[in-house]
Amino acid sequence: MSDLETNKYPHELWHLVSESNSVPIKDFPYGISVKGMHPSIKGAQPDPLEPNVQYRLYFETASYKGDHDFTPQPRTP
Repeated sequence: MSDLETNKYPHELWHLVSESNSVPIKDFPYGISVKGMHPSIKGAQPDPLEPNVQYRLYFETASYKGDHDFTPQPRTP
């Protein structure tokens, strides 16, 4: 989010696209392969998320567009 506040074109950490055969899903863990989708840049890997840093997820379908802000929590052993 801090990058978004100071940069017109913030760095994308993970950008997936669907050509036509993606399967509807309700949720997914960050960074995993999503059936029917692929990175917008071939071979690109998602950047790691940092705990306690706020991020924004943008999503778009044929009939819906939205965003969701979230802050990952540190893992506890």
